[in-house]
Amino acid sequence: MSPIIENDSNLTPGEKFVKKAWPEAIFPGSIQDDAFTSVKNKVILKPEWQLIRADSEVFLKLSNIQNALQMALIPYHLWSQRVIMDMSGDFHGVRVWAMGKHPTWILLLEAIFATMQRLNVLHSPLTTFSLLSPKNNESPQAFTWRLRDAYYNLSGTDRTSDSTRDLLKELVQTNLPRTWTLAFPHTFSSNNQEIVEMVVQFSSQIMKWPLEDKMTRNSHINTLDNIGPVDLPTIETPSFKTSENEVVEEETYVSNEDICYACGKKGHWANKCPHYQNQHNRQNINKNNGKKFYKF
Repeated sequence: MSPIIENDSNLTPGEKFVKKAWPEAIFPGSIQDDAFTSVKNKVILKPEWQLIRADSEVFLKLSNIQNALQMALIPYHLWSQRVIMDMSGDFHGVRVWAMGKHPTWILLLEAIFATMQRLNVLHSPLTTFSLLSPKNNESPQAFTWRLRDAYYNLSGTDRTSDSTRDLLKELVQTNLPRTWTLAFPHTFSSNNQEIVEMVVQFSSQIMKWPLEDKMTRNSHINTLDNIGPVDLPTIETPSFKTSENEVVEEETYVSNEDICYACGKKGHWANKCPHYQNQHNRQNINKNNGKKFYKF
């Protein structure tokens, strides 16, 4: 269940302080399934979630604690009492104060954040965020996940600040240039949270580019294999018919007798046939008679 955004105008100064410090804090108006809770329900809070030192890990611990209390269906008015038992160290004073006050969950968070502010560590996650850098052999996608986790560990005020926006742009531009190339055109119309999620999305897509390139290469190789060997033309291979390589076959006949094939008589060849020569001469005369000659 995602928390319902409270109307700031209805919040007390202390509640506004809590919301700015940690926007994920669940307010009473966000509880919708309180009817299913029971005082008999039990919750297990891991030892590493104990609030001992006031440092940048407090927000992550509170997130884990709040999720566990909600999933275990612990009544909302008992949340603070369950957490108080695991507080010590820098938060020992908060524990002593809470034991006699029985504060609400939001009031307990206000005391925790006030202690962090007094120790000048309320905004320390911003320092951790600014010092982020890729680890050895860390993939771009893994780095963006750490970047996103570090962003959500910031206080609500730091998440929306211009300094965080500048740090975010510098981190991505320096360590993830290809991701920055894709994200940059969208940064002008996006807030800090949208930029963080966009960077994670683009880095995930970029990680798939080598796989796509490999698929393209394999497809090209398979296509060539299916085509098979090709007989390439050589210099001896004629491309077009020319007068040099065109051979006209002529029919020849063997004659055993001196028979003229023009007139059919024996005793002479066709090239010496009087009948053929007379006919040929008459054709030439007719052609010449058809021509007109002009004198100038």
